[in-house]
Amino acid sequence: DATLTLLNGHRMSYGGFSQAVDISAIPIEAVQRIEIVPDGASAIYGSDAVGGVANVILKRDFNGVTVGARYGGATEGGLVTREYNATAGTTWATGGLIVAGEKTSNDPIYSDQRDYTQSRYQPSTLWQGSKLRSGLLSLHQSLGDAVELHLDALDSNRNIYTALAYPAVYYPYNVETKTTLLAPSLEIWLPGDWTLTLSGAMGKEKNSVAQPTVNRANGTITSEGLAGYRNKSQSYEIGAEGPLFTLPGGEARLAVGVGYRSNDYLDTYGNSIGTDDGESSRFAYAELNLPLVESKQGIGGIDRLELTGAIRSEDGDYGRVTTPKLGVIYSPSADVSLKASWGKSFKA
Repeated sequence: DATLTLLNGHRMSYGGFSQAVDISAIPIEAVQRIEIVPDGASAIYGSDAVGGVANVILKRDFNGVTVGARYGGATEGGLVTREYNATAGTTWATGGLIVAGEKTSNDPIYSDQRDYTQSRYQPSTLWQGSKLRSGLLSLHQSLGDAVELHLDALDSNRNIYTALAYPAVYYPYNVETKTTLLAPSLEIWLPGDWTLTLSGAMGKEKNSVAQPTVNRANGTITSEGLAGYRNKSQSYEIGAEGPLFTLPGGEARLAVGVGYRSNDYLDTYGNSIGTDDGESSRFAYAELNLPLVESKQGIGGIDRLELTGAIRSEDGDYGRVTTPKLGVIYSPSADVSLKASWGKSFKA
């Protein structure tokens, strides 16, 4: 939960009681690539990017229909896996649309299906059973020569089953997770190769956990155990990116932005509310890239030299926090690159 996961640059709602998200709920056939920031990025993205950022980029243009299926299992039993997926897309002169759906399931592995766990009380699982249904839509539409509208939407439903047994009782755990995301954005191309972006994202994630106590002798339920977790997220941002001036190694570019985001969290146990609270913040950030030297300059011992700097300030329920970051990329030759960065991160 120290790594921020984005879908086309948009935040998804957190999962359960942690800041992680279920990246496998995104239909893989709709993914073009994944961009990785491998070190702390709080200076650009905030408190949930302490360990870096993974940005899942969807295919922009897709024409036609693709369907697929997969079936597999473990040789010693259990883990029978089924997967069905379909992706359809079309483009037109001013835009495009892609729709993807996925349905997967796998059986659990029980401890009596393996020689080395025969002595465990039954029924106990070694690997969880799971069912997933997810759907995704991504649309882009030009509005004239200088404006483009984007819309990304995700909906998924996952069920997970595990069991843990003791001499007298066993505990079957059933977890149902529902996730939604709706993320519209507007890109405006300005003079001088600058781009202005207005974006928003609204996400929701809800977990329903059933954890009854079952008598192993007769199968009767001796007590009900119900819990629930719900996360809601909202974010709104205005950002701009473009060139400032030309350096020997290329264009110096600047990205700036301001915005607001909030996260609401609720957990319940039976009929009781454990936590019902949230946090919100206003933020502003700036990132500067300075390419000082490139290979075609022919400078001995320096094939590439590039500096970056970023700073972000957040004013939220946890107070005001400012996080800086500095980075350098140095290549003595085309075959060797040395990269280093220094920065501060915080965890809200």
